[in-house]
Amino acid sequence: LRLDAWLLPARRVTLGPLEPAAARLFFARLAAVHHLAWSPATLDGLARASAGYPLRMQEQARRELDRGAPAAAAGSPARP
Repeated sequence: LRLDAWLLPARRVTLGPLEPAAARLFFARLAAVHHLAWSPATLDGLARASAGYPLRMQEQARRELDRGAPAAAAGSPARP
């Protein structure tokens, strides 16, 4: 309740899940930026596992980067 009082002039924004295609695009772009060799099946699996929820997507991305996701062809190391 105190936080609501402090943020009184702020607006509340409720975010719902992203569409599966948008979640997949997020993971595809993450893979491109970090030179990760994620297959289309891996991208689909990550998008499905997150159910399109942004916080789940962020957590999954962080876990994948922290555990050293497979580097892309050409021998580029995964960057955290």
